[in-house]
Amino acid sequence: MDQLRRRARLLAIDDHADSAELIARVAAKLGYDSRTAASPVELRATLGSWQPDILTLDLCMPEEDGLGVFSLLEQQGFGGRIVIISGHDEWLRRSAGRLASAKGLNIAGNLSKPIDLKTLRRLLAELEAEART
Repeated sequence: MDQLRRRARLLAIDDHADSAELIARVAAKLGYDSRTAASPVELRATLGSWQPDILTLDLCMPEEDGLGVFSLLEQQGFGGRIVIISGHDEWLRRSAGRLASAKGLNIAGNLSKPIDLKTLRRLLAELEAEART
């Protein structure tokens, strides 16, 4: 019966393709069905056809920052979990998380760049286990 259950889906959103691909590969090794998006435009297209359970979101992108993405996710009624990943200081990442929470979004984590892979693996493993229950 468990084999019929859909794998948890993760979408890594980052304008730096290498960062997004790294996150997606780590997630895939943990059992996720994972994809990447390089921009909020790609995110919009993906949300229309593929609903992720987890988003990892870089706060600083050239076309639209993560704060704009929070508004998009709110409008779309996104019910999944969000992991903020940014090179900005912790105060800004936490402030962004509070803003997202005030919009009704579910912040599951807050990681700094460069990403500590051990911390990322642990967080994604916890979130994947939660998605199975």
